[in-house]
Amino acid sequence: MTAVYVSHNQVEIAEIADRIAVMYQGRIEQADTYINLYENPLRYFVSLFIGEKTTNFLRGEEVDKATAGRIAYTLTIRPDECSPVETPDSIRIDGEIVIIENLLHEHKKIAYIERTAVKAFENEFAMGELFGIELPIDYKVEKWQKFTIYVPLSSAKYFDQNGDRIYNLW
Repeated sequence: MTAVYVSHNQVEIAEIADRIAVMYQGRIEQADTYINLYENPLRYFVSLFIGEKTTNFLRGEEVDKATAGRIAYTLTIRPDECSPVETPDSIRIDGEIVIIENLLHEHKKIAYIERTAVKAFENEFAMGELFGIELPIDYKVEKWQKFTIYVPLSSAKYFDQNGDRIYNLW
């Protein structure tokens, strides 16, 4: 049986649907299972829309090795994929905690920093957006505390200026 059910409640939709179509400005961006939409978004909007927590993003540019031109892209990463600990493939985001969202029912919290600096190889990223990290509920952080978030590039998703997924940026 096929039925069309329109809702913004992702929990409800994930429970009742085998496949979900995500629409933006009147067109279908991607249709797939909820898990595939979450783990493998093909469009920038889907990456931001699917999931219960706010998705982080950074805008940057790389040199296209084939043409030597510049490729503008947007990197997205979810708060639960970020870490307070540096890894070999991570970029560093410094800031000050401005919001702490306690998710007591999940035994977690999300700390949002206002970015002041992003250090990543030779990349230049746009600044000023909030950036969130998921932490255990007992992790000690305070509002206005200086904090560093590490973003593992292997977990990030990349999208071009048209919102299409880029798979081989580096």
